[in-house]
Amino acid sequence: VTYAIQMHINSDKNSYAGRSPEGLKKSLPTRSVNASALLRVAFVLKTADAGQLLVHHIVATPSHYPVTACVELLTNLSKDKTPAAHQATIKILQDYTTKTLDQALAKGEKPIDDWSIEAKLPCKCHHCGLVNKFLEAPKEYSTTLAIVQEFRKHIMEKFQGQLLPVKVSVIAKGSPHKLVLDKLPTLQKEANDQFNSLKALREKLG
Repeated sequence: VTYAIQMHINSDKNSYAGRSPEGLKKSLPTRSVNASALLRVAFVLKTADAGQLLVHHIVATPSHYPVTACVELLTNLSKDKTPAAHQATIKILQDYTTKTLDQALAKGEKPIDDWSIEAKLPCKCHHCGLVNKFLEAPKEYSTTLAIVQEFRKHIMEKFQGQLLPVKVSVIAKGSPHKLVLDKLPTLQKEANDQFNSLKALREKLG
């Protein structure tokens, strides 16, 4: 069992390393099912080492296992009685999940005039830095960057798979052409829908 769990962890670290948020989202159902099955098998063992190894991996990689997946995992595991030797393992996951939900809910709903986006482009170059400053700006919802094709292409590639609520377009006039970034008008609604979903999950946990 420990070997199978370590293989699962290695797969997360290697096969899914560098995957975009979109790629990780698509693979999440399969990875979550596998994690749940491995924990169920681990709970048959007399010692908690194997199960805790996997749980510590899950809570340490929120990019791979968002809090919504942790809630689902706890819900699935609660269908069966957890042996005494493994209750501490469940508590690690439960404490992490409730703390993460509480931190998210403490921020409150997103005001209608707040255009900030927490997620960033996965690049620290100068041009992506300009974009990231725009993304985090609460009062800016549109920006135009007059930059050469090489850097326009670079930025557009970095946007791929990031699931950011931003429309990216190019004005093919002048020299250089202009890269236009528009935050979507549904940004606040989607953020608040997510807030309400997390609130419901927190209430579900009790």
